[in-house]
Amino acid sequence: MDGFDHSHDGADSVPDAAAVYQSATAEAAKMQGLQRDLQAAIKDLNGRKEWRENECSAAADEVSRIDRKLDSVLAPTRAHAQSSLDELVQRRLILQTWQSDREEAARLRALKDELDQTMPSAGQKQTWAPIDPVAVTALCRVIEKVLIEWSWPDDVRVEFDDKAYDIKVNGKARKSHGKGFRAVLNSALAVGVIRYCHANGKPHPKFIVLDSPLTTVKQRDVEQPPVGDQAEAQTINQTIEPLFWESIANTSPDLQIIVLDNKEPGDELAQNLNLQLFAGPTAGPEERAGFIPRSNPSASDEGDALRRP
Repeated sequence: MDGFDHSHDGADSVPDAAAVYQSATAEAAKMQGLQRDLQAAIKDLNGRKEWRENECSAAADEVSRIDRKLDSVLAPTRAHAQSSLDELVQRRLILQTWQSDREEAARLRALKDELDQTMPSAGQKQTWAPIDPVAVTALCRVIEKVLIEWSWPDDVRVEFDDKAYDIKVNGKARKSHGKGFRAVLNSALAVGVIRYCHANGKPHPKFIVLDSPLTTVKQRDVEQPPVGDQAEAQTINQTIEPLFWESIANTSPDLQIIVLDNKEPGDELAQNLNLQLFAGPTAGPEERAGFIPRSNPSASDEGDALRRP
């Protein structure tokens, strides 16, 4: 026995069929009403959708019509306005440039006025202190010794033209000689200056650079008879090259003479000189490329140089 009363009335346990049917019928009617409302709502929404789509299409057509009208009416005005704007911008740049030029011109005029006040007037001729004639004469004697070492006759005479600030050899200006001898005489002047300064304790960096002093000197055949002014050149040209190198080799160790891009001396003279041959861009690992170092001590510009240690 579980303590509960399991006795039931048979009449009370059977549901009322009529009540159930009535409830089901009412529920079905309610669902049909809701279904009709849903269908009506769907139909209404579809109608609204179609109306909105038609309205959107009409609005798009109107927008297109307005755009076409704007393009046809306003495009020329817009292009003209853009052109005017570009022109105004360009004129502004030009005006700014003119303004900068006027300001720069005013600054330069002020600077000119300041310089005019500090510099002597145009009527006053500025004079320079004359060169000491004693020093010039001594320098000419040194240059004469250099030329004699380079095969000139013992009676060669060098003068200094204080107007041209250049030397004259045997009364002939240096620039009046040919290209080859102009280079040689210019080198003699440089060598004479460094020797004079060294001997007299004058300021000098104690080195000079001679660029191809003998390259343009033409060596004539000794068997070719000299003609006219060639007689002196015949005597000089045949011995100038070896005597030039011998003179350079005998230069004081306190001085340095660098000779670039020149004919090579003979083997007997090369031993007394620091001969450096430059192979250029194709230089090998053990070769020097040029005179001025670049990435490493052996890489430099292309050329030939001779210099004393």
